[in-house]
Amino acid sequence: MTSRRPRDLEAERARLRAAADRLLAGTPLRSTSGKLTASELLRESGLRCDVAYGDHKDLVEEFQAHVKAQNATPAAMQELADKYAEAKGKFAAVTEELAKERVITSALRRIVCWKGTQGAGTRPNSLVDLFRRLVGQVVGAGPGGRWTVMIRWQVSVPVPR
Repeated sequence: MTSRRPRDLEAERARLRAAADRLLAGTPLRSTSGKLTASELLRESGLRCDVAYGDHKDLVEEFQAHVKAQNATPAAMQELADKYAEAKGKFAAVTEELAKERVITSALRRIVCWKGTQGAGTRPNSLVDLFRRLVGQVVGAGPGGRWTVMIRWQVSVPVPR
């Protein structure tokens, strides 16, 4: 029969304190969620429940008091949440811009298809009228007799959510 190793209470207390500091700072090593709960403190410290609540209940309660004082959100986790909200806003703006570009591209495809069905005898004025109806404002004839089109996009597109 083997004998048990004697427990080092000071080392256990140091492990609990270090785990509490890491969780409160938002830099956990073993905790997957980083939540500020007693069970995450035990997971982070690697100690069993009976050891922590039996001999070191004061440290667990001290950690819970710090959590209450900090409004239960570590500063690093709050910073990540703020960055996520900012990225989400940028993503929504890019999604809206992409929806507008898709409408514009669709209109230009219709123009190209329409031009292809009209044959070689298409008058520039009819193409100009089509541009006006579909996408923008026609400036007029440019150098070399070519039509110059200034497109001023005024498209209102519902953004898919």
